[in-house]
Amino acid sequence: MRNNLPAVVSALATFVLLGIIGFLMLVAQIITLNGVIDQSKASTSIGIGFLCQGLSILLASVFAGWFANTLIMRFDWSRTTAVIASVIIGTLLGAAISLISVVLSIPIAGIR
Repeated sequence: MRNNLPAVVSALATFVLLGIIGFLMLVAQIITLNGVIDQSKASTSIGIGFLCQGLSILLASVFAGWFANTLIMRFDWSRTTAVIASVIIGTLLGAAISLISVVLSIPIAGIR
């Protein structure tokens, strides 16, 4: 029988870390868009960025859980090492996707 505790721990840790990173990116985006004249375009950009960050957090958390199980079952890693590696990889992947979504949300909203 498979033990899902490492997958749950890595998914939860990735979710929390990406939540903190996502909040900081959202604050940075609000500060960046402070000088935009059109309030509706700025709000649209923030909304698109928030939605994409939420999706990237969920996807990266699921990936971290799956990756931890894969490292343990297929490659015979220890639980601790697999959880640490999957949290690091999942957090880096989620942060990269979040950064791309924030950068792309500005031109999608029509801000030049």
